[in-house]
Amino acid sequence: NEMAVSGYDKNKAGVQTITVTYEDCTATFNVTVKPAKALKTITVIAPKTVKKLYTGDELDLTGYTLKLAYDDSSTDVIELSAGYVTGYNKTKSGYQTLTVTYQGATTTFRINVEALKATSLTISQMPKTQYYIDDPIDVTGGELTVVYNSGKTETVAMSLATITGFRSDKEGKYNLTVAYGGVRTSYSITVSIDPLNAKVVLSGAGEDEYFNSLADAFSRITAL
Repeated sequence: NEMAVSGYDKNKAGVQTITVTYEDCTATFNVTVKPAKALKTITVIAPKTVKKLYTGDELDLTGYTLKLAYDDSSTDVIELSAGYVTGYNKTKSGYQTLTVTYQGATTTFRINVEALKATSLTISQMPKTQYYIDDPIDVTGGELTVVYNSGKTETVAMSLATITGFRSDKEGKYNLTVAYGGVRTSYSITVSIDPLNAKVVLSGAGEDEYFNSLADAFSRITAL
């Protein structure tokens, strides 16, 4: 035979009489069921060192906790999850007020999001630097390394940058400016005559004049 227990209602607060029956014997005793405690307030507790956020960053709540206060004066502390938080805009810099909702209770707290800015620009992979007269600019393969104020670095194709100062209408050395994300750097190119397409102007119709002019053109090319 098994012992039978009856009279308990887990959903009812207050004094309940529990009956225990075993074979022909019966006993009773009283229990008091306390009502479930209700959450009254929640409070966000920030860590001593708050990780900086920059525009473009996902919300990082490392070290943040949530203090729970109940109607029976008890408290509890849990980790603050991003799933409890609304109102964050990663494209907006400055102070933002975020809302925390947990089990029907709400509170707010503020964070500061700094604008992500490029602080330096370097050419990590040089593009073409030797040109012939009338060649168009070519930055194929050129790469830039961008350093930001967050400490993050990024490699981008030079084709995404704005390049000024290019010319190939005459021989010489020219300095080109490369601008990206508000920062700049520069590099030099050399423009020379293409020896395979050199235009030689003869001073006369004889062979001597032709070869002398051709030799002069080649000497000027190699001198660059």
